[in-house]
Amino acid sequence: MQTIWTVWNNVRYLALALDSYFNKFQSGSATIPAGAVYVDVTGITVGAGFKVIVTPRGNTDGHWWITNIAATSFRITLANAVTPSAPTDFDWLVKAPN
Repeated sequence: MQTIWTVWNNVRYLALALDSYFNKFQSGSATIPAGAVYVDVTGITVGAGFKVIVTPRGNTDGHWWITNIAATSFRITLANAVTPSAPTDFDWLVKAPN
């Protein structure tokens, strides 16, 4: 019986460790539509010490940056409006502090 209990505790510990590890990251994608200069990414958790990493999947035709970081959102902003023929897609990753 002691062995079963030890195995159960090890499985619980591993499950908690994996949950903690995997919940450190949130990811997704966002599209800035034609004519716009920003997109808001919402429904996430962002706090002090979190890292927001964004990668464009195409040519942005200029500078871009992250603004308006709040508890549940951030904004990807472009220097120039997106052309009608080429909406700009971004992949994003939010990492919680260690």
